[in-house]
Amino acid sequence: MALMMIFANAQAHYSLDAKLNRVQLFREGRFDGFLLRMLQAQLTLVYLGTFLGKIRHNDWLSGEMLFYVFQDKEMIRLPLSFLGQGALKFLTYLTLVIEGAAPLALWFRKTRGVALIVLFAFHLGLELTMNILFFQWLMIASLTLFISESQVDRWILLFQPQKKRAPRDGSV
Repeated sequence: MALMMIFANAQAHYSLDAKLNRVQLFREGRFDGFLLRMLQAQLTLVYLGTFLGKIRHNDWLSGEMLFYVFQDKEMIRLPLSFLGQGALKFLTYLTLVIEGAAPLALWFRKTRGVALIVLFAFHLGLELTMNILFFQWLMIASLTLFISESQVDRWILLFQPQKKRAPRDGSV
């Protein structure tokens, strides 16, 4: 991803300067749509690759993988072994469903919003429970490639303070 970003004019669209001086920066050029699609495709290949890699292992298919992972004291940050083998089996299968559905769900506008919310929660959950360094934050940041500029503008409007209107009759 970093190699592809070298060739992008990303600062014209994804920086604070772009939001503050929108007119000036957008006249200089536009973010290459092909490059954006390539970055999105690379991200979906990460999910597809991990899904395909996991379904080849019996521990994932039997639902026992997270039980084994949470026995390793070096790997866990927040122990979930108290949940019991049934809950860990459910979470193992849920991981397979999330990673298996993500490559398709991210590409369709109707499912993209739900997919992004689920994937954000998935990676935050992994960050809270496992020691995998900065990978989860990298994945969350990469998921923002699927958020359109119009969606960001709507979210900004939601959090901007509303201006108070003066009363119509002239009284204060």
